[in-house]
Amino acid sequence: MHLKKRYRNTDFTIWDCFDVDKFSKELDNDKGVTRILAHSDLANIILKESSSQLKVLEINSNKAVEGVKEMFHSVSMNPKREAFFVDLNLLDAEVCFHKYFPVTLRHRLEKQARLWTARLGLYKYIKKNIQSD
Repeated sequence: MHLKKRYRNTDFTIWDCFDVDKFSKELDNDKGVTRILAHSDLANIILKESSSQLKVLEINSNKAVEGVKEMFHSVSMNPKREAFFVDLNLLDAEVCFHKYFPVTLRHRLEKQARLWTARLGLYKYIKKNIQSD
C-alpha cells in the first residue's frame, strides 16, 4: 500500500509500543505506552505544549520504527472480516461482539493469571520470558 512508509503526509503517526522495555524501564508499567512520530512543525508544537500533561521520552525516530513491520506492510485481512461487517449491520452490537469475541473459560483463566501475577509483581518478568522464546 502506498501509505505504508516511514515518512508520511500527516502531522502524526501513532501506534502502540509493546516493546517499551527497550526504551525505558520506568515507562514499562503494563498500563500501555504509545509511540508518536511527529512529521510536521505543527505536530512538534502540539507535542511540546502537551508534554506537561504526558510522560514523554524522546527517542531517535529510526529506533522508534525499527522492527515495526506494520509501519511498512499491511497486516493480513482477517478471513472473518466480511461476515463481521454483515453481522454488525444485522445484529445488536453486544450480540455481534460476543459472537466474534466470546469470553471463554480460557480467557477468564488467562485474565485471572495476569491479574494475580501483576499483583505479585511477576507479570512483566513472565511476559518478557514468554516474548523472548
